[in-house]
Amino acid sequence: MKEIKYRTSKKWAGSIAVLLGSGFLLAFFLSGRNFYNSTVIGLALACLLLILNAFSGIYLSVGNKSACKVDCFVIKKCINIEHIKRISRQPTFNLDKSFGDVYKSLYIISDSDGKMKYLELPNESFTEETGAKIVKHLKELNPNIELDEQTLILIKKYENPDKIKL
Repeated sequence: MKEIKYRTSKKWAGSIAVLLGSGFLLAFFLSGRNFYNSTVIGLALACLLLILNAFSGIYLSVGNKSACKVDCFVIKKCINIEHIKRISRQPTFNLDKSFGDVYKSLYIISDSDGKMKYLELPNESFTEETGAKIVKHLKELNPNIELDEQTLILIKKYENPDKIKL
């Protein structure tokens, strides 16, 4: 089986781009429209890198043996699929119960040689549909993975093949 890359949501990346672009324009106008100011140039480059990162620098790749989350194009964290013990879907934020229920992250948890490792896939950047695809894919590769109740609910939500776009 070939490696599959699960990318972040374009809607999420577009939101990041709009926010950063707005911040850059604000800084540009506050600097007196002096584009050659080193602060404005540095801010423009930082915004560009963050926008590129949001669109294509964050992804999860799943092969036959390992699942790897890549951040900022080069920061890579991998776990062996055979060692994955469970996948849970928990609130990303612990601020308010109603707020936390809206934003849930997938946690892929492994235990290798007594060392616990995990990959976090935030719902803000990876859509629920993508999360369901990832869980199904990993479960196919390792049927022994335990799923919590929230993860099972997520899978059932996208169980109908007509709902999932490939």
